[in-house]
Amino acid sequence: MNLLYTARFRRNYARAPLTIRRAFDRRVAFLVENLLHSSLHAKKYDEAQDIWQARVNGGWRFYFRIEGDTYVSSISWRIPNSCGSDTSGAQYPQKYYRNISPLDGRCI
Repeated sequence: MNLLYTARFRRNYARAPLTIRRAFDRRVAFLVENLLHSSLHAKKYDEAQDIWQARVNGGWRFYFRIEGDTYVSSISWRIPNSCGSDTSGAQYPQKYYRNISPLDGRCI
């Protein structure tokens, strides 16, 4: 499989904390090898729009589409528990979670 990152994704990646970027880089290597790798917990997030979700770590997720033999990541990050903190309770500045819903840009 191939990877394609849109400009939107690259901007969000650049804004993410270094620890999250490193974790993402490790996970995306697993994604290329095996979509069902156990550490990814990959699942279909939105059937209608064909959006998948995979785990970066306990609190961060990334979203992508599968187009032929290419994973296209054009969707922002998400911190699932609440805006501004991950499951560990670590706080992140507003810039990390602004407009993060893959569907409508709301903080969820």
